[in-house]
Amino acid sequence: MDVVNWLHKYIIGKKCTNIKYMTQDLSKVQVDFTNESIKGEGSKAEIHEVYKKLKKMIDNILKQVVYKEVQVNFAFHRHLIGKNVSNINRFKEDIKSLINILSDNENEVVHIEGAFEGVA
Repeated sequence: MDVVNWLHKYIIGKKCTNIKYMTQDLSKVQVDFTNESIKGEGSKAEIHEVYKKLKKMIDNILKQVVYKEVQVNFAFHRHLIGKNVSNINRFKEDIKSLINILSDNENEVVHIEGAFEGVA
């Protein structure tokens, strides 16, 4: 099943709670997360059941969480972050969203994810 990478953490859940709950009755199923997909191993009936649960969970997540990538010149990253991370923390609180700025010098993409009101 093709699933964008940023959704994986929401599907897995904190301390793997979501994925454990999803597979607790299906003891012979193993779910593996790769770059842009989720793969399951087990009997056809159990895999089909996991697929239905995953599809339902992904639909619910997509109704609640929005993900955007914004191009920001690397020269401005330090201004965006601010002294002692103050600017980025204030932005996160104001828009109630998660903001990821990758630390490599070549990447100019800032990832923002959260509720529609904060990200849009």
